[in-house]
Amino acid sequence: MAWRSLDEAEADLAHFYQPIVDELDAAFAEFREETRRIAHRLHPRTQAGIIRDLTVRRMREWCDRTKGAAFITKGQLGVVGLSNNWVMRVKKMNMAFKVAVSRTNASEAFDRNEVPDSISDLFQESPATCIYLAWFVPENAPTRIGKFLICNDEQ
Repeated sequence: MAWRSLDEAEADLAHFYQPIVDELDAAFAEFREETRRIAHRLHPRTQAGIIRDLTVRRMREWCDRTKGAAFITKGQLGVVGLSNNWVMRVKKMNMAFKVAVSRTNASEAFDRNEVPDSISDLFQESPATCIYLAWFVPENAPTRIGKFLICNDEQ
């Protein structure tokens, strides 16, 4: 488990932040355009899954063209590695500003800021800090998307 200070986060992630949120914005715009006629009939969890999947696809493409970023897939786990110090997952955030964590060992480990066993061998020299690219769509502003980089651990 690795903890990094806010200063380290700002230094390491500053040049990644805007492109990352631009990809999330583009995924949300694609979702709105492609589901315009049926979105109101989709369950909120279905909407969230579509937005997440579009974002993950865009993040994979972004990693392919970005130095210092790598898309890592092991089984069903898909994460973004940034500067060999950060591991990022895309998740919808609830109104309590926390992400929902599935009950898999990898998800629970990630939520405790522990790199999941399936990819830990990629970060042996310097343990990575686990963060989420978290988002939510406000109820009173459904055309906007709130975006955050967060560590869900209580510490």
